Amino acid sequence: MSGFEADWLDLRAAADARARDEAGLEPALLQALAERLGADDRAVDVLDLGAGHGNNLRYLASRLAAGLRRPQHWTLVDSDGGLLAAAAAPDLPAPIRIATMRWDLAKGSPGLPLAGCDLVTASALFDLVSADWVEDFATACAAAAVPLGLFALSVDGRLDWTPREPEDAEVADLFHGHMRRDKGFGEALGPDAPDALAAAFERAGYAVERGDSAWRLGAADAAMQTALIEGYAAAAREAAPARAAAIDDWAARRAAHAARGAGRLTVGHADLLVRLTD
Repeated sequence: MSGFEADWLDLRAAADARARDEAGLEPALLQALAERLGADDRAVDVLDLGAGHGNNLRYLASRLAAGLRRPQHWTLVDSDGGLLAAAAAPDLPAPIRIATMRWDLAKGSPGLPLAGCDLVTASALFDLVSADWVEDFATACAAAAVPLGLFALSVDGRLDWTPREPEDAEVADLFHGHMRRDKGFGEALGPDAPDALAAAFERAGYAVERGDSAWRLGAADAAMQTALIEGYAAAAREAAPARAAAIDDWAARRAAHAARGAGRLTVGHADLLVRLTD
């Protein structure tokens, strides 16, 4: 599995945090963790898959600290050693111990330290993997009796632009088709990820709660809109080379909307909280 550029991860961090706040699954997670951990003061053990350079860690660890007020032990898993090195030195107020594990998730669930963790989490991961990978992962979590999972920001296929342009739907279809290309795991789920993830964990014996974590980008997010426009256009051109000129024209108009503060974009994502049932 190839990594992502640190600049892009930095750019999206604020939008990710807003979207996850709106999805609102963390209060239910905190309650479930508090019930599991009980009255003792032991640390909460968290396994973070596809951890990158720590966006999920920085978002979630501060909320766990405020809600649970106990130490945290995190294991960060990613194939990119450079990103892991950055993630392992966060500026966080909580007592926290961080271990890193350089591991290619395309190898599958065997080898992941699932046993004994209180929470397995990931952000912006599951639209990259295959249906078989998700099925195996859910089965492995159940076999290891992992009690809780929080899986954030899986793309669900919604793309809503303002103002509208005639090519919006075409570019979206081309982009989502491109998303489904093999990223090292087999055919990627792309926008089918939230439904596939929920179904796999339900089959494995988990109750699933879903939250809407869409990005809602406005004038203050012009830089992120521009980066997304460039990414959508590049994928669409690769998927349909004969449409390159029309796609370039679409991208220029979209970039102009963003530059003058008129562009608005909703990118649909879903967050899932899964709980192992008795």
